[in-house]
Amino acid sequence: NTVLDDNMTLCLANGERIKLKQEMRMLFEVQDLAVASPATVSRCGMVYLTPSDLGWRPYAKTWLHNLPTGLFSENLKTKIWDLFEAHVDKGLAFVRKNCVEPVVSVDNNLVYSLCNLFHAVLNPNAGTPNGIASVDAEDGKPAVDVTKSGEKFVESLIPMVFAFAYTWALGGSLDTLTREKFAKFAEDQMGEGVQWPRGGGVYDGFVDLKFGKIRAWDEILPTFHYTPDASYFSLLVPNKDTVRFAYVLDRMIHQRAS
Repeated sequence: NTVLDDNMTLCLANGERIKLKQEMRMLFEVQDLAVASPATVSRCGMVYLTPSDLGWRPYAKTWLHNLPTGLFSENLKTKIWDLFEAHVDKGLAFVRKNCVEPVVSVDNNLVYSLCNLFHAVLNPNAGTPNGIASVDAEDGKPAVDVTKSGEKFVESLIPMVFAFAYTWALGGSLDTLTREKFAKFAEDQMGEGVQWPRGGGVYDGFVDLKFGKIRAWDEILPTFHYTPDASYFSLLVPNKDTVRFAYVLDRMIHQRAS
């Protein structure tokens, strides 16, 4: 409190005292005021924004504005925003009404993940084309740089990349039972504009940036090589789950996001 009153002195735990200058200002961003004393509150000007009033759009618009212009032209950004407007509100409403999250999230957190995953899928600086656990990683192939493919090709990828990021970001935090409900909802939302793998659903494929289509995870499964003298606990048999989870983790790590 001594920082906020006329003394303008910061008292540290080790006994050190730091005098602040008149031109200095302090800004606190807190989740709530549960542990704030009346003395502290009375010395601050409060700006309170409820999540329902603020919504997800301010963050999404800021993210969209800051996307690299070398990959996303203004035309592509407009198309991306149209997809957000068409599907995000419906998806959030479906999750809140019909689904169960073992770890409860907030709407802005889901949209934050959607934005990051969307950009991560198209990131030309990813370490591998389709995740460290895929057969492409074994072959040493580099990540696909879609900036060399032209705007028309990137535009054709946008609905598929959005659909992939949408299902994993909004549906990734759900339990097994309700994730299946969300998968059916997301497939209906995307309509015929996105072709999922034959016989599979929204979680059964990835966006192949080289060929411009959604392929099944099974197509990039590496071959299991059994080593007789290896420890049983060191054996890992590649399967659809190891490939798809490694893909998402690999993309998000290289995007430096979560």
